[in-house]
Amino acid sequence: MSTSTSAAYSVNCPGFPDSSDHFRKAATALLALRSFLPNRQFVSLFVAASPFTGDSPELVQAQVLELHQRIEALQSPAPCDGEAAETAHLHYATKDTHWYITNRDTGVGPLHAQGYTIRRGLLQSSRPQYISIDAITICGAELDLEFKACSAPELLARYGHLDAAGRAALRPWVLVDNAGHENQHITDDFGSFQEAVATMDMAGHGDILQRLADDRLVKIY
Repeated sequence: MSTSTSAAYSVNCPGFPDSSDHFRKAATALLALRSFLPNRQFVSLFVAASPFTGDSPELVQAQVLELHQRIEALQSPAPCDGEAAETAHLHYATKDTHWYITNRDTGVGPLHAQGYTIRRGLLQSSRPQYISIDAITICGAELDLEFKACSAPELLARYGHLDAAGRAALRPWVLVDNAGHENQHITDDFGSFQEAVATMDMAGHGDILQRLADDRLVKIY
């Protein structure tokens, strides 16, 4: 769905008093943003913005209109091998994963964007990657309505350069091949022991080591 607030998305509310004009504008903007929101969040915002059902509808209406302006202002994505985008404008989150959106696809069809993914506190790539808004919202990600735009260098500084203690705290379980040998190498690391065991079982090889605060890897059994 296009995010343009054309007449096609205009909300007609016959019989509404003149004071509902802000709600009509907010509802029109919210319908235009439908593709950016998971179902539950969309319904919740619509109810909260209504002068008949919301506790503070004016505040929610202003929030929706500001969000619409931010999304409309996003640029189309640059190629993945291009320069990193300078600013993250949107933030989606689940319990352990965050997505910071820097650019969006302005075409019709499944909504894709570019941005940075933070999984369990670790930056997945130092360059923007394609992110499917549809996929992450279906999986439960919600749009952070309080998020303020931040620069890509801020994100990289915050998540891209963890020290040893930070790695030990966030990703303490490490799957390695050839443990204890000169050609030992890490194949993946995890926030939970259960994840590490499940991955090792699927791979059919490797050993699970624990990462200490000084970055040493030790066997726990």
